Amino acid sequence: MTNSLLRFKKTQRYVLFDLETEGLNLVGSRPWQLAWLVAEGENIVSEHDRFLNFDDLNVSEGAAAITGFNEHAYRSKAEDPDKVIRDFLSDIMREDTLILGHNILGFDVYILNSLCDSLGIELDPSYIDRCIDTLSLAKAIQLNLEFNNNTTFIEWQYKLCNLHKRGLKVSMQKLLEKYDIYHTEGMLHNAVYDINMNFKIFRKQLWEIEV
Repeated sequence: MTNSLLRFKKTQRYVLFDLETEGLNLVGSRPWQLAWLVAEGENIVSEHDRFLNFDDLNVSEGAAAITGFNEHAYRSKAEDPDKVIRDFLSDIMREDTLILGHNILGFDVYILNSLCDSLGIELDPSYIDRCIDTLSLAKAIQLNLEFNNNTTFIEWQYKLCNLHKRGLKVSMQKLLEKYDIYHTEGMLHNAVYDINMNFKIFRKQLWEIEV
């Protein structure tokens, strides 16, 4: 182990984010909630919970039940999507920042890219190279796989993200149980709650895998 490992970097800047969407289509589904927090080392510096306004948003009953979507609360807080996204991008585009999330490489980055395209916002794809997906790390930990220099870190994560193996317990719920992190099950799938829980998971993962 060396001091280059993230577990020892007490001032490393992170942004954790989560999108709640009207559906699961990676191209057409729009996010109605974007939550992100900024952290330095183990300390949360700021937290943001924003709602994106779409007049024709169509959240299914099933999705609403899972995510806790409430039409009245949404309409009372919804903002111009362009402003929300630009505020978010100002936090993730800093080159000193690592971007965290659970299954962001399999879902959220596609939703973000599609949304930016629809808004006419030019998105620099280089931010993806700074992403760390806690889902990929969870799979590597359970399968006892280590990162090696035969590939890039982002390629290694994508392979794990797309790896499906029976018996893997890598949902947020299962990881919170594994690490004995106190949580309220009914709050999961609320974007703000999820990123806070995911940060706790990530801090535990750092001591199980060398990144």
